[in-house]
Amino acid sequence: MDIEAATVSGKQIWWTGSHSLDKNGVAAPYRHMFFATNIPSADLSDLRIVTRPVDLTAVLLKSEKVAKVLTENARNRLSKQGGINIEGLAATADGGVLVGFRSPLNGANGTSGNALVVKLFPVQGMFEVQQAYLVDLGDRGIRDIVNYANGYMIIAGPVASAGEFALYTWDGNSRPEQLMKLSELNAEGIVDLDSYWLVLSDDGKVMRADDEASDGYRTCDRIRSKNSSGGEHPSVFFHARRISKKKAPQASFIM
Repeated sequence: MDIEAATVSGKQIWWTGSHSLDKNGVAAPYRHMFFATNIPSADLSDLRIVTRPVDLTAVLLKSEKVAKVLTENARNRLSKQGGINIEGLAATADGGVLVGFRSPLNGANGTSGNALVVKLFPVQGMFEVQQAYLVDLGDRGIRDIVNYANGYMIIAGPVASAGEFALYTWDGNSRPEQLMKLSELNAEGIVDLDSYWLVLSDDGKVMRADDEASDGYRTCDRIRSKNSSGGEHPSVFFHARRISKKKAPQASFIM
């Protein structure tokens, strides 16, 4: 599976795949899965699926507002070219789930405009679209969305790989407020650690020194797969940025 996001709601953890085509533009049913597990004990020995995986596509397209964004063209494009790509899940206070899309955006070719957020709500054991939002994140999509105070924290990033990332707060109704830009990060996830937020960066395509490569450098994912030391290679690492909940950014660091 291509799991992109998860959220805790009540006594369950909801998980979703990206619902995108694979990198070759081929349909990938294993990515089209939305399901729930129990909340397991620390050793995960009792982890189990409690809600059968379903493809959200048909559910989403029943909403006219959603269907205007998730067009047939969008469903047939690569995610980085404005095709469908889910990357965020967040629970709502009333038992619903917010689904956040990295793409498509609602503008031309799905690569510009506002980001789509869909509220799903359980009805007789099935989810239905209760509300759809078009959220202004400055021509960015949603890389992660998590609960924060009485609203949400959003990592916003470009539809394609390159571009500028930013952190927003959103009350679920009005226009999001940009908290700060996230420089030098390919921000993909955010974790609540009491007094601060930890923003995680996906550095898989970042070039690192590798003495076994012909030119002395490889991307991190290539070092892991091609270098004889594999995952033990000292140049393979990822960045994280710790951000105070008092809105005072702190220095990035390496893990």
